[in-house]
Amino acid sequence: MNDTALQCFWREGRLVVVLESETVELASTAGIRALKQNRLEDREVRLFDPDDPRRMSLIQEQISGLRD
Repeated sequence: MNDTALQCFWREGRLVVVLESETVELASTAGIRALKQNRLEDREVRLFDPDDPRRMSLIQEQISGLRD
């Protein structure tokens, strides 16, 4: 089944990915890895269009939060 990512955001240190069929929450490191790879690890779901600046913004947001 090919789901589409509708929304991604951080909530309490976890990446929340809202798909058409479900909502997935990933731990911080798994969330950053998914954003860097631009897909969920266990499925073929692309999180963002290749040129979407929101993906890098989410990575930077979490990394800067980890450094505080």
